[in-house]
Amino acid sequence: MVLYFRAIDFELIPHTDMKRILLCLALFLSLANVFGQRFVQLEKSGSLRISKFYIGDEITFRLGTEKYWYTETIQDLLIDDNIILFTHRGVKPEDISAIRSFRNRGWSRAWGLKLYVFGTAWGGFSLLGPFAGIPLTSLAWIVPATSIVTGFIIQKLFKSRTLKIGKKRRLRMMNLNFYGP
Repeated sequence: MVLYFRAIDFELIPHTDMKRILLCLALFLSLANVFGQRFVQLEKSGSLRISKFYIGDEITFRLGTEKYWYTETIQDLLIDDNIILFTHRGVKPEDISAIRSFRNRGWSRAWGLKLYVFGTAWGGFSLLGPFAGIPLTSLAWIVPATSIVTGFIIQKLFKSRTLKIGKKRRLRMMNLNFYGP
């Protein structure tokens, strides 16, 4: 054994590279049990896009045929029992009939902001018009007011999206934990 180590020429491996190799080896051996992810996945049939809800995420959902919406935080996922533990209750994914999503509605926010900017710019230029000799008309307040109100209505109407769970969509609980040798 001693002869084997004496036969290696340590000049071929620079000192900093040896430190990196030993550090990588130590990290690899210390991560025998690596924690994966547990999440609830909302899938749509025929689509590759999915939505994931992790532990700690807040979701708004409706149970069965009830008309009430619940907004709760996911505390834990019991994969073996197929139960989502919320702050005040445990729910099976099959019992959830709809989820209200506030995520993918960026277009309504963007259009609302564009209408706000348009209304403000129209009003500002209308108020600067008399300095250039252009008289003020009723359009100086009608167009900006209509634009701002329309932007506000668009943002409020299209703020959320209701996704019904059923034939096209389904909830799955996923466990991506893996264990080392």
